[in-house]
Amino acid sequence: MNCRLLAAATLAAVMPLAGCVTSEVKPIPKIEAKQATVHIPDAELLDVGVRVFDPGIPQSIKDDEEALAKKRIYPDLRKAEARYIPTLLRETLEASAQWGAVRVIPDMAEFVDVIITGKLVESNGGFLSIDVTVTDAAGKYVDGLRPEDLQGGG
Repeated sequence: MNCRLLAAATLAAVMPLAGCVTSEVKPIPKIEAKQATVHIPDAELLDVGVRVFDPGIPQSIKDDEEALAKKRIYPDLRKAEARYIPTLLRETLEASAQWGAVRVIPDMAEFVDVIITGKLVESNGGFLSIDVTVTDAAGKYVDGLRPEDLQGGG
């Protein structure tokens, strides 16, 4: 009788711990850059400079750790992302074979045909939002740029 009572008590204690746990991993599809289908002469390829992005840390709370934590903004992580994402963009543009030299450049560099700048708007581990600006050598903004335009090349 004691064994049955002990078994029942153990089962009753363990059942809530053994509840249904599901973990669904949704893979994010990788978007491949469109490759050039025709040879683009080297003289027609535009050089691209990608600046290190602004990490998007509000100036008003940049020194307030508590306020940053409430907004889930972690400065060290944001700064790392602001350096890493331009590198990924550079690699993608290079892989398309539709651009000239593509480099991550410092803020004061102005020696390229196209300059890409960006600012992290939101980054929380599950969602990333970036404001991107593209300017030409004359300093004019490229308005209405769509992702397929970047893949379309020089």
